[in-house]
Amino acid sequence: MAMNLKSYNQLISQAASYMLEKMNLSPTTVYEYKLAWHHLRDYMAEHHIVDISRNVSDKYFLEKFGSNNYVELKMVGQRKAFKAINRLIEYKLTQQMNFVYPNNNQINYVFEGKIGLYINTFIATLKSENISSLSINKYERYLSIFNNFLIKSNITTVQQLTSSLLLTYIQSFDKNEPPYRIIHSLAIVTRFCKFLYKTGVISIDISKRIPRYKKVNQPQIPSVYSKEEIVQLLSSIDRQTRLGKRNYAIILLAARLGLRLSDIRNLKFENIQWEDNRIAITQYKTGKGLALPLLTDVGNAIYDYIKYGRQISDSQYVFIPERSGRDKLLISSIYTIFLKAFIKSGIKTADRKRGPHSLRHSLGYELLQQSTPLPYVSEVLGHRNTESTKYYMRIDLTSMRKCVIDVPGVNNQFYEQKGGCFYE
Repeated sequence: MAMNLKSYNQLISQAASYMLEKMNLSPTTVYEYKLAWHHLRDYMAEHHIVDISRNVSDKYFLEKFGSNNYVELKMVGQRKAFKAINRLIEYKLTQQMNFVYPNNNQINYVFEGKIGLYINTFIATLKSENISSLSINKYERYLSIFNNFLIKSNITTVQQLTSSLLLTYIQSFDKNEPPYRIIHSLAIVTRFCKFLYKTGVISIDISKRIPRYKKVNQPQIPSVYSKEEIVQLLSSIDRQTRLGKRNYAIILLAARLGLRLSDIRNLKFENIQWEDNRIAITQYKTGKGLALPLLTDVGNAIYDYIKYGRQISDSQYVFIPERSGRDKLLISSIYTIFLKAFIKSGIKTADRKRGPHSLRHSLGYELLQQSTPLPYVSEVLGHRNTESTKYYMRIDLTSMRKCVIDVPGVNNQFYEQKGGCFYE
């Protein structure tokens, strides 16, 4: 029996409208979801599957990606497709999309078998060395991928680990895998093998036979926007609505104070020192304290949101979601706020990035344009040292022009020697 194409397309249309209107997701995100839904539709048509269901989804992912377990999917695109299709099924059954998929830090990895026992011992050793929970989670994530490879290869003991097996593991990486994942995976597997050798579990140090992955990063030019473009961006936000008041304050913090996304997200009421007209935070990225002046327009925007836009909540964080029960915004939600604002403003972004960091770059650029000393720029942006701030000097064309050295003229005798015309 052939699938009901009209019914499926109608389901897609309704689900997309729900995501745009009820979930307030960006058109870009909805477009990515629809691509995944269309791929599933083609699969169903090819296999003469009439209707979408969990069983169909499981079979599709098992055939396409080798696993129907969200945790085992390695590529970001695979996980996005998994979310998209399962949310479509949820919408079909309940007319809602409420399930929140765990991020990597919320996944509880389980390592079974004899090799799993050694992995657990290795993880416990790392924890005893006071390694951060984020790093521990990264070790667990990549060792879970390695362990799944060993299970599929019928490797049940660490004594079966060989150089050729490790090379086969490297060759199993998807060619589209981001380089940083390959680097992290190899480094973690190398350290695990080194641990097995040092503890006497294996007699040969096979970690030395794991090749290094070298990636040469070319410096990128930061994305910056002019003062006029930033004014245009801020002016495009409807400050009469609750969400508009929140989004305006968020974008203003990035544009006027250069705060990172993580610090905007984690901004608490206690960080705003109204009487002293300053914002004092501990930066999420560096752990370094940072105090910035609470500029009039920034203070007014925050007050306007708190007084007239923010829902009643016990959350200690300033910026909270409009509908969900979370105590602060998701990182993806803040990115969407910036993306939507840029699209609505009509600014021609070309190849420039449209996230909060682009406004941070723009502030650094503007300060350098005003001949602000590098140490002061470094302090404003919360850098550990001026080396990080030198990154912005590549876009300071005004200052670079001052470093231009005149090219000395060439005497006419040079061109005329030996008959002239460069020795014709």
